[in-house]
Amino acid sequence: MNFTNKNPIPRRYLAASSVIIPDPRLVDVAAIWTGLYGLLLLGPSGCGKTLSAARAGAKVARERTDTWVQWVRADELSRMLSVRGAAEEIETLKSARALIIDELGYERFPELCLEVIGSRHDWERPTIVTSGLKIEQFIERYSEATARRISETGKGAVINCWKAASNVHA
Repeated sequence: MNFTNKNPIPRRYLAASSVIIPDPRLVDVAAIWTGLYGLLLLGPSGCGKTLSAARAGAKVARERTDTWVQWVRADELSRMLSVRGAAEEIETLKSARALIIDELGYERFPELCLEVIGSRHDWERPTIVTSGLKIEQFIERYSEATARRISETGKGAVINCWKAASNVHA
């Protein structure tokens, strides 16, 4: 089973370069992310988390020849971790210079994903994680330590787009 590919970021997001990112807190992610620090992007569907992560990853992949960006959806990562023959793919994700995990929060086996996040933190490898969960839900599902492991790598950040959107998507 081969889960990874040579063009790690899905083309549909790269082709959407003219699409405007709705939440202003996410607009600059692609411009400022260097691939050297972790980010946890939280917010409702449609605010631009995935598009921001994809643009940031594509920019780093173009600009930094020493950085290799890998992309994986959380459900795919969870499935990969539960398959015996996927050890090579898992090691590729653990050791990638930068990793983007899209839509963490809805996979069936959340504890499996923590293996990759924990290993990346130990090796000081930056990860961008997008999630539709609110921060409280994220911490309940994965722990405060997991949120910290993502955001503290390279002195990264948590960008929480739920605060402004809470009235809109009630």
